[in-house]
Amino acid sequence: MHPEWRAELRPLILGDEILGMPAAQARTDARIDDLAQAIRDLVAAQARTDASIQQLVAAQARTDSRLAELAVSVQALTTVAEALVSRANRAEGRAGNIERQLLELRYEKHYRNWFGKWLWPIAVVAVDEMGSADGCPSRRHRDTGRS
Repeated sequence: MHPEWRAELRPLILGDEILGMPAAQARTDARIDDLAQAIRDLVAAQARTDASIQQLVAAQARTDSRLAELAVSVQALTTVAEALVSRANRAEGRAGNIERQLLELRYEKHYRNWFGKWLWPIAVVAVDEMGSADGCPSRRHRDTGRS
């Protein structure tokens, strides 16, 4: 065989496609290397994402636990507030009764000073001494005008 012919016959026998295969293989190998690096980068990013998700899950569990504690505290505060409102309402009713009684005592003590010149002689009649349902004093008080 003639080695000098080999270089001239190779392009004629093999063709441009086969002769271009080593360069194409080199490009494919480079592309595979790039894809392998991209996959390694994605695996690392996925590992970081998984770690972040685990941290978020733990934080969510702590948040849920704290929220449950706060719900119990709010319920306790609601119960206390309802009891305080009830006590305040009762105290308000008692204060109203005390104010009414003080006003009645004031009128009973000072009725002559306030109304005497227009209604003299008048007498204060206690409600329990009233004789009829219509609010008129009994005969004894009407006749004398005094209790």
